[in-house]
Amino acid sequence: GKPELQPKAIDLTVKAIDNLRPLAARNPTYRPQLADWIMSPASALLVATCQKPRAIPLIQEAIDIYAALNQSDPVTYGPKLTQARQRLAELQ
Repeated sequence: GKPELQPKAIDLTVKAIDNLRPLAARNPTYRPQLADWIMSPASALLVATCQKPRAIPLIQEAIDIYAALNQSDPVTYGPKLTQARQRLAELQ
C-alpha cells in the first residue's frame, strides 16, 4: 500500500480488534474471528511497518485464544495454534 496510508490502516486495524474483544468476551462464537484478525491483518501489518513490539503481545493473545479453542476442536484450531506459535517464535 501507499506509505502515507499506513498509519491510518494500522489505527483502523487496532481499533477493529479493540471493538471485537468485548464482543468476543460476551459471545464466545466471535473468539475465532478475533484470533484470526489478530494474526492477519493486525500482526502482519504491524510487523510490515516495523512495529514488531506491538505485534508480539497481540500474537500471544491469539495463541491463548487458539489454545482454548483447540481443546474443543483440534482439527480446526490445532494448525492455527501451531502457526501462531511459529510466528511468535520468529519475532522473538
